[in-house]
Amino acid sequence: MSYRLLLILLMIGGIETNPGPVKYPCGFCEKPCKSNQKAVACDECNQWFHAKCMGISDESYHQLGNSSTSWFCTNCNSCNHSTTLYDVPLSNNSFSLLSDCSSHSLDNTTSSSIWSPLLTSSPKTSNSRVIPNHQRKGLRTIITNFQSIKNKAAELEVLIETTAPDVIIGTETWTNKDILSSELFPDTYTVYRRDRGTDNYGGVLIAVHTSLTSSEIFSSKAVELIAVKIDLPNGKQLIVSSFYRPPGSGESYLDSFKEDITSLKQQHKKAIFHIGGDFNAPDIDWKSHNVLSGNNIYPKYISESIVNTSEELGLEQVITCKTRGDNILDLLFTSHPTLIEKIRSLPPIGKADHDVILCDAAVEPVRSKHQRREIFLWKRANMDAIREEIKNNYKECDNIRDINLIWAKFKDR
Repeated sequence: MSYRLLLILLMIGGIETNPGPVKYPCGFCEKPCKSNQKAVACDECNQWFHAKCMGISDESYHQLGNSSTSWFCTNCNSCNHSTTLYDVPLSNNSFSLLSDCSSHSLDNTTSSSIWSPLLTSSPKTSNSRVIPNHQRKGLRTIITNFQSIKNKAAELEVLIETTAPDVIIGTETWTNKDILSSELFPDTYTVYRRDRGTDNYGGVLIAVHTSLTSSEIFSSKAVELIAVKIDLPNGKQLIVSSFYRPPGSGESYLDSFKEDITSLKQQHKKAIFHIGGDFNAPDIDWKSHNVLSGNNIYPKYISESIVNTSEELGLEQVITCKTRGDNILDLLFTSHPTLIEKIRSLPPIGKADHDVILCDAAVEPVRSKHQRREIFLWKRANMDAIREEIKNNYKECDNIRDINLIWAKFKDR
């Protein structure tokens, strides 16, 4: 009897087969916020909430995802009874680097909008709308370790829909030549891949939205590294690279990485560089750029090589939040750190154990003009004229039974 009861509970989802702490619990319903669900994080307390639990409409959700506006939960947005009466920031330094991934997001909130309530009893009209990729001024980049992108196509579709990234830097794709990029990404992205080839693991990719002018300029033969050029105004360039360091790789692997990046820097001396990926370097304190002492996971020369390479090539690592457990594994090196406006972490894709990193940068790429689609309003059509046209010119089609001949006459007229 107890076995049947246990089986029934399992079938209806009454118990968890693998109970444990929820990584991203909703602050309202306490259920997990999964990657295939619409959820928002409070910019003050970093607590996640389901959009449905907070009464956030789809339109408002997309507006938050495509802007730098901060969102606060009802607890953090309530009155703060402190000794300071007007505790409002009076300045906004747009040149300061956002080093904290979640709790110190840079926004464009004005002092007047700070006092506007997030929830009201009467609906508020808004002129804001979702910003499509071809209308965005800055550059939005996603960095993630897929751990098999083929098994996460549905979750990736949700991520793209809710964040609208311009560039996706991916590692551990686990793809091969038999897997087409069209199976993984919508046709609005141009995908550049560097599959491992020797086995079905590893692999890196860069997906660039088709509204941007991009081209592959380098694919390393020694390490898992690929580089793409994106055109900027006035002939300038943005070089985006995706890199993966396997945990078992040694000093020679990082030496090859340094040689490849050095060569790219020499070929594109005036370009802006963004190098992202999974470096598997948890033994570095990126706030001080020092190698941690003590029980390090990897040999010390691994961490020293990465730090020295970044310093010698004039690159700064800007991700300081934990991306996998208590470690910072997914990194973003840039030659222009002051252009980074906002960095925050998102829940992992599917069952992956790496958080997704979202980065907004004040880089304005050259975007193709959006082609307007002509839509005919049939309710305004002159139906009498259409009937007369068919009666006078297509009467002979009544005796034709071959649909291809009928179409040929209609098309050639």
